[in-house]
Amino acid sequence: MNVQDNDILLDVKDLGRLLKLSAQAVFTRLCRGGDLPPGIRIGKLRRWRRQTVAAWLAEREGRAGT
Repeated sequence: MNVQDNDILLDVKDLGRLLKLSAQAVFTRLCRGGDLPPGIRIGKLRRWRRQTVAAWLAEREGRAGT
């Protein structure tokens, strides 16, 4: 199986690094329904596709410029 970079699943720590947030801040936003990219549930775990996070960030950059 050939896994491309965009297919990589990120955990809470990885997502926090990309968003410049601590893992605790990501958990807090998850619990309180804060603004985060859509994730995937795998059992009790939450994961994010790198491609989805990149698109989510690009969308917000577009909003900031208007």
